Amino acid sequence: MSLVGVITFNRPKRAQPPPHPRGDLLLESPPEVPPPVTGRNFGAILRMLPMVAGAGAMAMMMMSGAGGGNVLRGVMGGMYGISMLGMMLSQTGRGNDDQAQQLDGARRDYFRYLGQTRKKVRATAEAQRKATLWRHPAPQDLWSLAGHRRMWERRTDADDFASVRISVGPQQFAQRITPPESKPIEDLEPLTTGALRRFMRTHRTVPGVPLALSLKGFNYVQLVGDVEAERRLAYAMVAQSVAWHAPTDLAVVVCAAPDVADAWQWVKWLPHLQHPSRTDGVGATRMFATDATQLSQVTEGLTSQLDHVPSQIVVVVDGAPGVSADSLATPGTHVTTIEVTRLRERPKRIEAGVAVLDVHPENLTLHRRQQSVQVASTPLGKPDQLPMVMAEMLARGLAPYRMPTTAVAEDDDSDGEEVVFEPPKDYPAQVGVGDPLTIDVRQAWKLRPVHQRLRVPIGNGEDGRPVELDIKEAALGGWGPHGLCIGATGSGKSEFLRTHVLGLAMSHPPDQLNFVLVDFKGGATFLGLDELPHVSAVITNLEGELTLVDRMQDAIEGEMARRQEVLASSGNFKNREDYDEARREGADLPPMPSLFIVVDEFSEMLTARPEFLDTFMMIGRVGRSLGVHQMLATQRLEESKLRGLDTYLSYRIGLRTFSPAESRIVLGVPDAYELPSAPGNGYLKYEQSMVRFKAAYVSGPWRGSSQESSGPSGYGEPGALMSSDAWVPPVLEFVPEYVAPVEPPEPEPEPISVEPVVEREPEPEPADEEQEEETLLDIVVDRLRGKGWPAHQVWLPPLDDPPTMDQLIGGELQVIEGRGLTVANPRAHGSLQAPVALVDRPRQQRRDPMWVDVSGAGGNVAIVGGPQSGKSMGVRAFIAGMA
Repeated sequence: MSLVGVITFNRPKRAQPPPHPRGDLLLESPPEVPPPVTGRNFGAILRMLPMVAGAGAMAMMMMSGAGGGNVLRGVMGGMYGISMLGMMLSQTGRGNDDQAQQLDGARRDYFRYLGQTRKKVRATAEAQRKATLWRHPAPQDLWSLAGHRRMWERRTDADDFASVRISVGPQQFAQRITPPESKPIEDLEPLTTGALRRFMRTHRTVPGVPLALSLKGFNYVQLVGDVEAERRLAYAMVAQSVAWHAPTDLAVVVCAAPDVADAWQWVKWLPHLQHPSRTDGVGATRMFATDATQLSQVTEGLTSQLDHVPSQIVVVVDGAPGVSADSLATPGTHVTTIEVTRLRERPKRIEAGVAVLDVHPENLTLHRRQQSVQVASTPLGKPDQLPMVMAEMLARGLAPYRMPTTAVAEDDDSDGEEVVFEPPKDYPAQVGVGDPLTIDVRQAWKLRPVHQRLRVPIGNGEDGRPVELDIKEAALGGWGPHGLCIGATGSGKSEFLRTHVLGLAMSHPPDQLNFVLVDFKGGATFLGLDELPHVSAVITNLEGELTLVDRMQDAIEGEMARRQEVLASSGNFKNREDYDEARREGADLPPMPSLFIVVDEFSEMLTARPEFLDTFMMIGRVGRSLGVHQMLATQRLEESKLRGLDTYLSYRIGLRTFSPAESRIVLGVPDAYELPSAPGNGYLKYEQSMVRFKAAYVSGPWRGSSQESSGPSGYGEPGALMSSDAWVPPVLEFVPEYVAPVEPPEPEPEPISVEPVVEREPEPEPADEEQEEETLLDIVVDRLRGKGWPAHQVWLPPLDDPPTMDQLIGGELQVIEGRGLTVANPRAHGSLQAPVALVDRPRQQRRDPMWVDVSGAGGNVAIVGGPQSGKSMGVRAFIAGMA
């Protein structure tokens, strides 16, 4: 027997990761050095020439005043000419200064360009780090994936299948940095060229990025260095493998020497370690061994004689010599051995397909053989180190989950066009509550993680896996809070509604979820569900009495107003989630469960009372913050009936429809019209996805579990209850090694007695008595009746029957000395008051007694009524009340 209840896990569509940067980064060329200007070396001389010539001319003028001749005047004129020529040449030299200023400006512009590019590169590097961390989170966080929608998300055809994170270190920049095409280096400006080289060298890698190793790329991964660091890295690698890959796609085998077997005890909880076809005394055989001989025994048949063999097998070896996993390799299965060694350094020779990880607490180095005989060593940063306690947390979280095994069959008479698949045969197990005959609300109603609340399976998909419906709002990861369901007569619409309500009731306690079930016609849709402790109201047969529609409108709108008042008076909470969070933190507040309103045949209700659309619209607007959800179901639907309501209906259920147009209104495609005629076939549309499913059936006789079963789920044929002297199997310890099963003792042979043969007349066969078998719905409702916090009553039935006197008085009568039999309330003693009726207040969800004060009426009371109006009864009630 198994120690944990089994929960089948339907891998949803893979969540979209953050965008990973791609493309090229083309850098601009640095500025070039301008060509030299002729005469640049003589610029200073040319600038001094006018001053020298001018000074000479002044000197000659002074000398000419002392008797100089014409010769001096000629020389003086020549000096002035030379001065003018020097001034002209000096202006030419000033052009070289302008070129230097232009080069400084180009240098500044290029540095500014590098600064702007650096900001973009850093933003891209952060996006790269975020995307990689989303795909490969820290091993310490993997325990939170148990039951999450991302658990086991990597399929065999994914590019990251069998890829496990091993360290955090530098990673090549996601965008290819392309240097510019430029002139020779001697023609470029040296400062900007050096800055460009440093920019490319700095941003070619991104530090602090998770680094992963593809197990499919290596047959053998050898860990050397520090033994404790090796083992913690091996824990991290196994944790990455089991958290992202389903047991049907990846199997884990552990071979640990006896002296280190305790360090690997936690793997016994992993579903990936269980043999797919062999069992022992405590369940599926764990593929755990302590030497090479045991390893070959526990893995026998793992990759043979199976319909679906795992695509990847991870064999972990710790301290066990001579272990070889080559026999497990098949054409469709890749085997990778991870060995924790006692070697301090890497071996000198490394074969092809072998990765050697040199592990130390602060650094990790990968050694592998390239195409040649040379060994390449690559530093990988700081290795991942996962403590054993966190590895066991992950293993225990994954322990109850299994992949569904229901196969998909094809109808031989349909030429392969129509796919026929079966509904789930064990719906309670699919919900995760085990045997409905022995359902334990303490386990079934235990607090769920946020992503699993209000999320239950409704049937099987085309691949045989469960299809789930999540009515939470999108902000909490759901597809709600409101939805629409359409199905023609005979499509299984009523059964689908019963299945969904029952699945939610089995998995959520009444203090977390209540129901208001409304059937405009008859009342057969929700027949039997009114006994659930979750039900706040069951309102049926509104078609025959339309005044009840107005009453229901008052009741629902009153409940919305009541919830708003509770949120405001309890602490001014802005929504029901904040209110519930305060309760979990210890605030003394009464429960405010989510309210799920299911309305069948709402389209006909709107035909009879069009004003009820305003109530549906109000629920669509404010229901999210108040924790009120609604599902509107109908057989036929006209688009004009919705009139804006469809904007609030985020998920859609399309069973077989009467026409393609109705299917397009609900699903956007005519596919629901083309569904097979068998009831229960439908489509679920949410966000941008549409999934076909076969709804579960809860209204048929339950034949899924056995009352004689000794396991926690007990699925077999029905039998008699276990007698007190029946053999009970012992409780065995759940260990990773093989546990021999305990067989029941052989019954003692009964003594043989010889009796004389007496001819007797054959007894008449008893007449066949048709015994109605209990349905799954009846069994579950009977087991849940009276359990949990009572639901708040939203709907009070109309006052069809007259109230009794004790109901009017509001308490039992007592014998009081001097007064006789009278009411216990002393305020009523001696007053001329009497209760005569009940005042119906459906909006306030209560009824108040009507008291008549005779003293205030001057002592006169008139009771008026026509024939058969109950006038006489009213008189007697008044007299009895006064008495």
